[in-house]
Amino acid sequence: MENIVKELCSLLKGTKTYIVGGFLRNNYLGIKNCNDIDLVTFSSKIKLEEIISKNFGVTPINIGPLTKFHIKEKNLFIDITESSYNNIYEDLKYRDFTCNTLALKVDHYPNFNNLIDINNSREDIKKKLIIPVSNKSLTLDPVRILRVYYIKGKYNFHIPLNTIMEIRKNAPLLVSAKGERLKDELKKILKLDNSNQLLFLMYLHGVLQILIPPVEKMANIKQNHYHRKNLLIHSFKTLEIFEQNLKNIIYFSPFYNNIKNYVNEHLVILKLACFLHDIGKIDTFKVAPSGKITFYKHELEAEKYIINLANTLKLSSTEKSGLETIIKEHMKPLYLYLNKNITKSNKYKFFNSNKEHSLGFLLLSLCDYLATRSGGDGYGIEIESYQKYILNLIEDYYTKRDELVEVHSLLTGDEIQAILNIPPSRQIGIIKDQLIKGQILGKIKNKEEAIKYIINKFS
Repeated sequence: MENIVKELCSLLKGTKTYIVGGFLRNNYLGIKNCNDIDLVTFSSKIKLEEIISKNFGVTPINIGPLTKFHIKEKNLFIDITESSYNNIYEDLKYRDFTCNTLALKVDHYPNFNNLIDINNSREDIKKKLIIPVSNKSLTLDPVRILRVYYIKGKYNFHIPLNTIMEIRKNAPLLVSAKGERLKDELKKILKLDNSNQLLFLMYLHGVLQILIPPVEKMANIKQNHYHRKNLLIHSFKTLEIFEQNLKNIIYFSPFYNNIKNYVNEHLVILKLACFLHDIGKIDTFKVAPSGKITFYKHELEAEKYIINLANTLKLSSTEKSGLETIIKEHMKPLYLYLNKNITKSNKYKFFNSNKEHSLGFLLLSLCDYLATRSGGDGYGIEIESYQKYILNLIEDYYTKRDELVEVHSLLTGDEIQAILNIPPSRQIGIIKDQLIKGQILGKIKNKEEAIKYIINKFS
């Protein structure tokens, strides 16, 4: 990585360009092979774009005032901004945190003796402190608040009391921040292994409630006798189980790599689902005359909250759909388990209708169950039994796809119309569903039996 950065800096010599931010902080911390480099230039950004494009064969991506490059062969990400200030010293006074305000002219790289440090950055980095550059840093750009928790989680930095006070004061300003930027910063937090702890800190500092307003109500929802903690604590616990325990549970599954790939691809929505899976309980909380607390069909009431969150964070339609599906379906495995109704037909129903995210709601169901029962006496056997049940369903998902996930009717719609002499209608879909059900149950094994079945039942 050092060679490609040397080459980059050599090409940009004489352009009044500086390395700033995390690359230098990480180098000072002794973290090598950092593959992100931020550049600020007091020259023409277009000139830099031309130099990099020509020499590395890459195309710039312009996002507002920011230009991004990705040199794939070296896996180096480059961000370039053209400073609006007169010089680097003035520029550094308006950056986010002191730990991010080291600067080095590209002409001097890799000679770190020429580091520019006007904000006591090295001392704060050494002490691992997150301190705003000024009392206006978070006011000017409230999204920087989220960056505090990323830095803490990623590099084990500390948040001093004065910084917490600044966060509390400026957190309400997040409501007017652009959703895309909020999403980008929140995703970085959720991709960390300790995001549960970071979200809890955000809650204690009054930040999470701004991003997800229903969190305030979640803290006041008591639960039934299965849950020892309130709704909010249970939600944090479910996310904690996902982050800390799930890897060990699935490790011995023959489909460990498949599960791991799915989790890595959908990590952000899976973590959001873990935290928000019971948010519908806010509206379904009921106390019976006997004193029993119920939340009937709470999983279906979560949709409006997911829609609001998706709008706030500008989630893509794919992200929103995945989050809705995982939360809406997460109770079904438990219902089947408790009712001892784990039939082939029922497995087909939730595998076929949800396909890819079937794995997501199975994993959520397991984490939810463990969060509910962990810490209680006498639950060891129940937990072991439910883990085995979920892992068996995951095995079915991968080994019986033709039977349970991607089952196709033995007869096409056109064939059904011709056999029964009927026009196109909704009835065709109903007949195909009946055929598939018969195929799953083993009552219809071939095309001849399918024809006989529909003639006897529908003609």
